Amino acid sequence: MSDPNAFQPVLVLGQDGPALWRLTEPIANTEQPNDAGQGVPTTIRGSRLALALFSDPQRATDFAKAEYKHSTWRVESPDPQQTVRVLAACFRQGVDVAVLNPSGNQAGRAFDLREMLGRVREQLRKGQPLQF
Repeated sequence: MSDPNAFQPVLVLGQDGPALWRLTEPIANTEQPNDAGQGVPTTIRGSRLALALFSDPQRATDFAKAEYKHSTWRVESPDPQQTVRVLAACFRQGVDVAVLNPSGNQAGRAFDLREMLGRVREQLRKGQPLQF
């Protein structure tokens, strides 16, 4: 990846698929596009599942050790096309948010999967390299 601003997520994959994390408190650091295509801060509330994404293998490993104590798991940084497939599969199953570096009851930035997949679709349509 030559773009220093590009992000390639690291995933924890368990026996049942990618790791999910339960949102139990508001996360206000996500953006939804408005009619003009500009990002508007949005608060995500409730107790629902989010796809767990990690910025590096160590954070993913720490999460897996804490959450998958008695299960098989592995840490992967799939290529961009495979990452898109994972995002799309999660979205089709009703998971509409991804969170960065969840640990315990906290996580970093939240990502709207619909918006993320729309951005990737546009990149593919234009023949651009995939960036998350």
